[in-house]
Amino acid sequence: MSRVFILPLLMCLSTSAFGLTAKEWNFAAPHQDRCSSGNQLENNNCLSFEYTAANARLDELYKKLLNALADPKTLIDSQRAWLKFRDAQCDLMVGVDKRGSGYSFARNSCLIDLTEKRMLDLNSIEPCNGCVQFKDEYYEDGKWPPH
Repeated sequence: MSRVFILPLLMCLSTSAFGLTAKEWNFAAPHQDRCSSGNQLENNNCLSFEYTAANARLDELYKKLLNALADPKTLIDSQRAWLKFRDAQCDLMVGVDKRGSGYSFARNSCLIDLTEKRMLDLNSIEPCNGCVQFKDEYYEDGKWPPH
């Protein structure tokens, strides 16, 4: 009897918690929209620029978090693992055959999507007692996450 109620409950929770459409979950979509009005070369160059900008924002956030943590070793390990995941995931999603004219656009779309999601993950790390340890000044004036 309890299984009958659990499945609908889980379905309800999953749709409310993850009620994003595929386009909303694809954080590269707005970048793709901005870069889809020219020819393939122009679109590829535009999206390459968009990825460079997203990656620069991630680097800035990473450095701020690195400087905020009392012991940044786990962040460094996490970032190294994430970079390997990012590259492997984009290889899976796009493929490794670089001969097609749309390869660069697809690859940069994947990189942007995962980079934007990584920034959300890093921004969600907060100072707390007994978990992620920040330097003392971050507990006093709430300087994290950066705004």
